[in-house]
Amino acid sequence: MEYTTLGNTDIQISKLCVGCMSFGKAGTMHDWTLDETETEKVVKHALSLEINFFDTANGYSAGTSEEYLGRALKKNVARDKVVIVSKVYFNPGRLSAGAIHREIDGTLKRQGTDYLDLYIIHRFDYDTPISFADAGDTRQDSTRAGVHAVPAGFEYVAIHDGARPLITTEAIDHAIDVLVGDRALDGVVCGQPAIDTLKIVDGDNIVETPPRELYWAAQTPQIFSVDAMKRAHTAAIAEGFIGTDDSSLVERMGGRVRCVQSPRDNLKVTVPEDLRPVTAILLGRMAEGEDLPHVQ
Repeated sequence: MEYTTLGNTDIQISKLCVGCMSFGKAGTMHDWTLDETETEKVVKHALSLEINFFDTANGYSAGTSEEYLGRALKKNVARDKVVIVSKVYFNPGRLSAGAIHREIDGTLKRQGTDYLDLYIIHRFDYDTPISFADAGDTRQDSTRAGVHAVPAGFEYVAIHDGARPLITTEAIDHAIDVLVGDRALDGVVCGQPAIDTLKIVDGDNIVETPPRELYWAAQTPQIFSVDAMKRAHTAAIAEGFIGTDDSSLVERMGGRVRCVQSPRDNLKVTVPEDLRPVTAILLGRMAEGEDLPHVQ
């Protein structure tokens, strides 16, 4: 058997792959699929030919393809000796974030494994809208273009810095819940109460030490009603105002924005020195099993 590598990884895969749509309970998708006993025979034969690459999907025979494949592999080969691929799309929610999280958990459970080597989008999802906006000369210009690209019918918009790679889905969900739960709010800002002593300076000279309990360190995501964000940008353009974050635009037109506490390790990568703590946090999460990626 000849082998190659999977993409840019060092994972060795056979150049022949076993497609597993023919495995599964007959009648759940096709009438001609193989039962569990026959599935195992095919898997064992493939392994005897030194094929280590198996491709299934969450939708094949209502998930029984994944179940049969998982049990056959578990009986006949060590997990790290095979490459398992599955797919997502033919399920409720298509490729929405919630659907992907739910479906990968189901796939792993059915296959009896704790990771996949490759997770494939089975079809392009036209139901979950993806809109693109041109970048502007400033962050504010780019945000405004993004806000105006939000499809009609959406009530809220979440704005997040790509330079904050450690944000968690739990933090995002919590912020959304706070905003949606109080209709008097125009937006919420993720952040943390200040823990450092702050100084007001004139040049290098300290002028005042304000009480730090009055201050928060603002992060992203910052989430707003689409209407409030559009009005804020219109007002900023009319008055020539440039803010350092999105919330400042809403605040200055009288909008009500609430701080929502998010994890302190939601760090921003601004300078090269920031990479070291971010890397350490990611490695720590993986070692502790926290937010461990399902796909390796």
